Amino acid sequence: METHVLEEQMRTYFLKLAGNFTSDHGVSIAVSVGGVCFIMAVVKYDVENERSYQLYDEVDGIREFIDEYDIHSMDGLRSIDKRAIWKRYFEEKAEVLFTNQRDQQICFRPFRGRTTIYSVNLSYYTEVWRLMDSVEDIEEWVDENQFFIEEISEVDWRRR
Repeated sequence: METHVLEEQMRTYFLKLAGNFTSDHGVSIAVSVGGVCFIMAVVKYDVENERSYQLYDEVDGIREFIDEYDIHSMDGLRSIDKRAIWKRYFEEKAEVLFTNQRDQQICFRPFRGRTTIYSVNLSYYTEVWRLMDSVEDIEEWVDENQFFIEEISEVDWRRR
């Protein structure tokens, strides 16, 4: 199917769904009024510690979404799974979001063989000089830095 035809089909489809769609494999896609596509999938949810790990990607329009995710039909849209976002993560285009019990997020993004770790709401940035290539690697970093995360979270919580 030609890209412009598929783009129009998707645009109409997303409008019918008020901009929100979930694939057969649990990947959520939201399209803003401006056409920006937000792609998310829960990788792990830790009920006991009230924290989650999500894959997150953002592309600037439906056409770019079609190209970047190699979609050739509406069935391709319905069959998107987490592997597609992991692929974008390894291409340094997507990230993993860690969210704690206070809904504060820390983002993990690969960059040139290392991992950048940052949080806008916690005013935090660091780099780990290795590629965190699994949710287990990220979870290990979170566990090792739990005391520090709680400290900066508490400071942020008091500022509110």
